[in-house]
Amino acid sequence: MDLPYAGDLIDRLLAADPLWSLRPDRQPEHLLLAVRCLGCVSPAEARTLRAPVLADIVIALLEAANVESDSPDQPESLARAIVEEVLPVFTVLGADWAGRARFEDWYLTVGQHMTDRYPRDWRCDPVVVAARLYFALRTRDDQCLERLRRYAVDGHRTQVRQAAIHAIVAGWRDAPGTLSWLRRYVTAAGNEAGLWHALVTEAAGTHPPWCTTWHDLVCTDPGGPGAAGCDRVDRRRWDP
Repeated sequence: MDLPYAGDLIDRLLAADPLWSLRPDRQPEHLLLAVRCLGCVSPAEARTLRAPVLADIVIALLEAANVESDSPDQPESLARAIVEEVLPVFTVLGADWAGRARFEDWYLTVGQHMTDRYPRDWRCDPVVVAARLYFALRTRDDQCLERLRRYAVDGHRTQVRQAAIHAIVAGWRDAPGTLSWLRRYVTAAGNEAGLWHALVTEAAGTHPPWCTTWHDLVCTDPGGPGAAGCDRVDRRRWDP
């Protein structure tokens, strides 16, 4: 779908509620819609259209999601909305987006160091969400996969390692060697193998055949953590 005058529409949406951050009980739908407008224009236009200001808006949304609220569900709801509405746009834009450098500068200096909030759902942790957006904007080549593996192993926070595993499963699950590498990763987790197995399974939840192959490899293969470790997954919630 091609949206005429998308730039003007984005400008109007961004100006619709300049005081949105003062109302944490209300979802900033106008800002989320402004970002989604990039999905309604040609890829060439989306790469540059209002890129600096939209990068700043996504940053503001992530910081708002990381602020404690009187309503404990609100920050988690905003983080979930960012995953559902912004992450797909970032995945399509990729490394060619003109707002990438602006977002990456913020992530590397601020985003990856945000305060822990420990939401009920790890996927709604703002640190995890910020890392997933950062990884979505990386160049997609073999070097990218290797960098993601390093983040998964050496990431300085659990949330960063979670996001790296999620990115590997989402974007590289069919790449040669990914299954065996993930099995070695989960097995090396020792007592936490079941939790990381659950994370991989959740990340691939929309791909049942791959999940079946993964489950068989980890839970029945002698080189995996074994059925006992996988059985614990069904009774334990991921909680870093």
